[in-house]
Amino acid sequence: MPRFSDLELAVEIDVNNTNVTIPISVDIDFEVFCARCGGGLCHISEGRLSRRRNEPQVTVGICESCYDEIKDEGYQECLKEHNIE
Repeated sequence: MPRFSDLELAVEIDVNNTNVTIPISVDIDFEVFCARCGGGLCHISEGRLSRRRNEPQVTVGICESCYDEIKDEGYQECLKEHNIE
């Protein structure tokens, strides 16, 4: 499961009409699913910080079952387009 660890947040609260900012550190675990078939993608997803901006970022791999289906559909379309049987 992808995770963002030790994200720094600032929580503002009102204490007796005075805004107080409290810094906190949180961990966020989340699940990732394929938009096409609904299959879980947690094993091919990664939470990390971006290289330049150092912001939370998610990289998600290709859903293998959908990739195989799409590849096959493209192959079939190519055969049709070029009248190959």
